[in-house]
Amino acid sequence: MNKLKTILFTVPVLIVLCAPVLAKPIQVNGIAAIVNNDVITELDLNKSANIRAIATGEKKSQELRQIVLNNLINDTLFGQLVAKKDINVTEDEVARSIAGVLHENRMTINSLKRELNSKGIT
Repeated sequence: MNKLKTILFTVPVLIVLCAPVLAKPIQVNGIAAIVNNDVITELDLNKSANIRAIATGEKKSQELRQIVLNNLINDTLFGQLVAKKDINVTEDEVARSIAGVLHENRMTINSLKRELNSKGIT
């Protein structure tokens, strides 16, 4: 009877102690790139790659991830340069730029929103 008690006690203890060793670690959010002092996370990269794949119909691949990562690095560098040069863009300038894009593509703001929503971009 004592052997049975020992076994019944020992087995669960061993399972609890060994479980962390047997479990595979999962990466929650790693670093995809460091651009000067700014970090681009794997989560940022995955989200951007998914959006691009949906918007363009491209298949998800390492090549797509590399293109998107390069774009994120370039965007980050551009943002750093803008911040360094203290360049400010007004809401009016942004609105005029969007209006120009809408005009060139013969779209309304509502049709642009519908198009973006249909591609899963909000």
